[in-house]
Amino acid sequence: MNCRLVLSSRSQFFHSRRFFSSQAKLRSTTQRVNPMHMVNAWSTELGMCIGQQKVDQKSNEITAIPALLKLLELEGCLASIDAAGTQVNTVDTILKKSADYLLAVKDNQPTLSAEVQARFQAYWDSTATDTPGPGFSEQFDSQHGRKEHRRCWTIAVDEHLPICQTWKAKIIIAVQAELSAVLLKVSKSAT
Repeated sequence: MNCRLVLSSRSQFFHSRRFFSSQAKLRSTTQRVNPMHMVNAWSTELGMCIGQQKVDQKSNEITAIPALLKLLELEGCLASIDAAGTQVNTVDTILKKSADYLLAVKDNQPTLSAEVQARFQAYWDSTATDTPGPGFSEQFDSQHGRKEHRRCWTIAVDEHLPICQTWKAKIIIAVQAELSAVLLKVSKSAT
């Protein structure tokens, strides 16, 4: 099954007003030969960038993200970071600031990714039907000229997920989204 995999230090999800995401951006102008690479922190509550960290030329996002996190007041926040931020040092920085994380799990952390994929595959192999409840949710949306079908599974981290435990994760999440275009009919009235 083609899903996005996520690791989280939160055991339950509820609407959090103090949520931010970190993303890398490449800034350049037509006069610059070497564009500047920045990591940004975006506050969903404020709807604006709340911090930036320049990525050193001989470095990458892996070192810039924890440096940016150390500058921010994170207590009670949920930090959402893409796969480049899925690093033990980033997790430690977030947890030391009394915040929680939501991190993408991809092949840049191969043992973590393999463990999460294997656990979900075992779940799907042993579960014939998905029933809405604490471990599964499903949504259907039709907006902006397209239909979207989202399915989300959560599994608590336990002794069957020892690598996830070393990341101090409480749950793992798999999200599947299917999009389909909707053709809009335009009628012309005869004049």
